[in-house]
Amino acid sequence: MSLQDTVTKQYVSDPKVFADAFNYLIYSGRQVIRPEQLTDLDATQFAIPYREEEEGKPEATQKYRDVLKTLAVKTDEYCTYLVLGIENQSNVHYAMPVRNMLYDAMQCEKQVRQLAAAHRKKHDAATSDEYLSGMSREDKIAPVITLVINFGSKRWDGPLSLHEMMNEHPPEVRAFVQDYKVFLIDPMAMTDTDLEHLNSSLREVLSYIKYQHNQEQMQRLLQEDNRFSELERNAALVIQATTKTELNIKPNAEVVDMCEAIQQMMNNSMQQGVQLGKKQGIQQGIQQGIQQGIQQGFQQGEHSMQLRIARQMLAAKLPLQQISEMTALSMSELQKLQNTGN
Repeated sequence: MSLQDTVTKQYVSDPKVFADAFNYLIYSGRQVIRPEQLTDLDATQFAIPYREEEEGKPEATQKYRDVLKTLAVKTDEYCTYLVLGIENQSNVHYAMPVRNMLYDAMQCEKQVRQLAAAHRKKHDAATSDEYLSGMSREDKIAPVITLVINFGSKRWDGPLSLHEMMNEHPPEVRAFVQDYKVFLIDPMAMTDTDLEHLNSSLREVLSYIKYQHNQEQMQRLLQEDNRFSELERNAALVIQATTKTELNIKPNAEVVDMCEAIQQMMNNSMQQGVQLGKKQGIQQGIQQGIQQGIQQGFQQGEHSMQLRIARQMLAAKLPLQQISEMTALSMSELQKLQNTGN
């Protein structure tokens, strides 16, 4: 398992994040599912496929789900028991409908086996049908819902249903072909209004992923969302792992000031650029190195600190016109910085 997979799995295992994701999916952000109503399930599943090995014995297949929990919630009309699963994806999976269908079917089959084991233990099968089925007519299994979260920087372009994976068939035929849909949270396809329906730090994580390559939108995001100044550590680690942003996350820190971490990252990038230029021994090298450092910081998604960068350039005694071109600050702003030092 890669570092990115490990970090995202640990993150969505948090009951607050898990509940928030399903409240968004099922209830459009209304806080119906509470973290304390969730219970962890063993995410290991087994199945006996139809294919047999050369010896003639069926081959048992072991599958691992990312995160699996049960939900028991009582509303005005219903007492609901669900099995909920989340699959984290950093890349598009073009067979996701089949994969999810298999996972969900295996979980349903596991519930049937558990019912059959309980009946065998009680010896309470009343008819041959119940004995052969392993369950009674009154037995019920819990619905299984799987949610896919795309933590990648590419918009999901894979099929979202089993029908989309199949060749075209006449409507008369397709009406008899079972379908299976994928429920997806994809930050690249979400609007700002969609993101606001999230209440946990998942909102900041997905917002950052969405705008990581958009300098203007990232600057707006960091300025307007105050929660970035006290982002929980696990959320910051997900951002760092999924966007490859080298944040300055202090050891054992429970919360991370993303603005400060991003500024430190940019400062380091700029200093590396200056050192690169000095080693080259020519002014052009210094200028190019600084530009590379700034661009690296911007490309990693975080900037919003043109004034501070401009101060460092002024200290390096670069021409005002050149600083203006590099930082997009006006000449009047730079002259004010030069005269006041603020």
